[in-house]
Amino acid sequence: EAIENSFPVDIRSDMTVGHLKKLIKEEAEFDIPANKLMLWK
Repeated sequence: EAIENSFPVDIRSDMTVGHLKKLIKEEAEFDIPANKLMLWK
């Protein structure tokens, strides 16, 4: 299920976690609480 729901988010190295959260929220098709997200590098 995790792979089916995954999507890439490109972020520059000078951006903060706050920027990353905003990008994920814009990209996500689901209403998922941030503490439930699994981030992969």
